[in-house]
Amino acid sequence: MVAVFQKLKRLIHDAIRLRKCKDELSEQSYRHRSERMEKRLQMLFGHSWSNKEAKRLIKRLRRHKDELFTFLYNDEVPYDNNFAERSIRVQ
Repeated sequence: MVAVFQKLKRLIHDAIRLRKCKDELSEQSYRHRSERMEKRLQMLFGHSWSNKEAKRLIKRLRRHKDELFTFLYNDEVPYDNNFAERSIRVQ
């Protein structure tokens, strides 16, 4: 189970780092790197995870795969939910 979490954590961190340096990359380079993130996610899906919790996590990620990296393609979508968390605290 730890392996899937570690791989997913690294993938998300890499995607966030990519988004942060978007302005420093050419459009083609950014697109290529974004596609590599998607391929890495697909590799997680293709692995045969034996752990029940890992299988559950992968199943959920598959359902939401189209939304997972939205922040890479839409500049108006933040990669974190800090705004939502601050809004909840203010209420």
